[in-house]
Amino acid sequence: MVSALTLLSIFFLQNRNLLGKKVVKLGIIAGVINFFAFSSLLLALRNLPGSLVYPLTGTNVVLISLLSALLFNEPLTKRWFIAFSLSLLSMFLSFV
Repeated sequence: MVSALTLLSIFFLQNRNLLGKKVVKLGIIAGVINFFAFSSLLLALRNLPGSLVYPLTGTNVVLISLLSALLFNEPLTKRWFIAFSLSLLSMFLSFV
């Protein structure tokens, strides 16, 4: 961890123009969102069985791609429909 942080610091010190205010703001926002997502995952695992939590967590990836496709008018591929169907199946099987 320390070596990765050191190498990253050296990289950004050599390339200062890559790290602008906008990038830092977006990084902080992404970090806060990830912190709350991980915290909610731990809370869910504390209160629910893992066999129920993990299929729902995996479905999150598919739902985010659906949301982005709807927001940015991107076409949904056959691969996406297969992934979505498998996610729904895993949720159904975890509740049965």
